[in-house]
Amino acid sequence: MNRPVEVVGSVWVLHNSASGRNTGILVDDKSAVIIDPTGDQIDLATIDKGLDEQGRVVEAVVHTHRLSSNDIEWWSGVPRISAEAFEARSSLAVSAGQPHRVAPTDLLGGWEVVPLSKQAPTRMALYNVWERVLFCGEMLADTAANEAIPLLEGGSRWYIDALEVVKELDVKLLVPALGSIATGKRSIRKRIEADHNYLYDVRRLVITSIMGEVSLERVLAVTADLHEDFPFLVEHLANIRAVWAELSLQS
Repeated sequence: MNRPVEVVGSVWVLHNSASGRNTGILVDDKSAVIIDPTGDQIDLATIDKGLDEQGRVVEAVVHTHRLSSNDIEWWSGVPRISAEAFEARSSLAVSAGQPHRVAPTDLLGGWEVVPLSKQAPTRMALYNVWERVLFCGEMLADTAANEAIPLLEGGSRWYIDALEVVKELDVKLLVPALGSIATGKRSIRKRIEADHNYLYDVRRLVITSIMGEVSLERVLAVTADLHEDFPFLVEHLANIRAVWAELSLQS
């Protein structure tokens, strides 16, 4: 059974070894805030049981990316906090009286919402300015370890913006929604560089093909043949389609 691990003081992460997904748990003496819960019922029950044994109550659930419908019924009545509630970087400990935006002030001291891109208003990161911990959502998995590749639904612009935002933060510990935790500036920089290189490889392929009047279908067919053993081929082809649609509108 997957178990939460304390990564820094009062910050725990439950990593699901099967799906690779991470759920964050912020705690104080009596309260807890859950970050990016998955739909895995065993994980949710494990978190709930542990908090109950410790006398802690879930006060809020934070979603760094699109709201998951799988866990809505699990913590019924608990406020949900998502990117749509924030237009700019701000404290997560927002004022009371705002349904689905409320968080316990004492517990979330030092935690800030960091919008990742105006192109993707449903995505944000959660950053602790004291511990320099970043929950970055659906990005920055370890591509070198074949954990995942960037998913460019809607195009590449939002992801490029998001990488620039992360670069500007002084992050020491990175927790992606999917994949392993990265510790230390060097490891985090490698992940940023790997995602950056992937993005621009896809963009370069698309731009060259459009300029050479090669059809999208031909590009996809050739790519599928060249990378038939790539574990994320389906996702890679979907990324090419998304970036093609994005850049075609600009040409």
